[in-house]
Parts: sequence; C-alpha cells; structure tokens
Amino acid sequence: MAHNDRAAYEAQTEKKTRAKLASQRSGLEFMAQAEIAAGKLQASPDWKPFLQLLQGELEVAKRGVEAEQMTLLDHRISNEEVVQARLRACILQSRADTLREVIELPLTMQEGGAKAAKALAKLDEASD
Repeated sequence: MAHNDRAAYEAQTEKKTRAKLASQRSGLEFMAQAEIAAGKLQASPDWKPFLQLLQGELEVAKRGVEAEQMTLLDHRISNEEVVQARLRACILQSRADTLREVIELPLTMQEGGAKAAKALAKLDEASD
C-alpha cells in the first residue's frame, strides 16, 4: 500500500512540475534567446569601448564613495555636512551598484539563458 502511495505522490509531483514548466515556456524561451543576444553583444566590437566606459564610471563612483567616507572621518565637520556627505555617499554607492549590474548583465543573461535552455529541454523530454 505504501508503495502505491509513494508512486502516486511522485506521479502527482511530476505532473505539477510539468504543468508549472509548461506555463513558464514563453518566459523560458525568451530567456534562452536572451542568452544568444548576450553572446552577440559581448562578441561585438562595440561592446569593449562601452564596457571600458562603464568600468571607468564605476571606478569614479567608487572613488567618490571613498572620498565621502573620508569626509565623514573628519570630526570638525558640522552635522549638516555629515548628513550631506552620507547622502552623497549613498547616491554614489547606488550609482556604483547600478553600473556593476549593467557590466554584469550579459553574463547574467547568459547564465539565465543556459538555465532556461535546460528547463526547456526537461520540459520537452517530459512531454515526449
């Protein structure tokens, strides 16, 4: 009896998994296509100068954060100056984080696309 319950549970779980993947098919297909686009982007001669520009801007933002943190170490500054330095540091850190995400976007797209392609293959295998 327990064997039948387990087999029924496994069959039901597999059915739910297939149904979930099927409902996500279009998103998975889009992600798989994005992997190709990301590869083309990185292979493009236009990507390298753009990447260098982004990396330069990232370094400027990181140096700005460091400068604001150094300002905060100066005990002679007023409370207003502390608030302003913290605000500038937060803005610069946000800029650095955004630039880092843009720089990493092609790799992220490729990794997501590879996972999507595997999920699509699993879905196609299950439907056979």
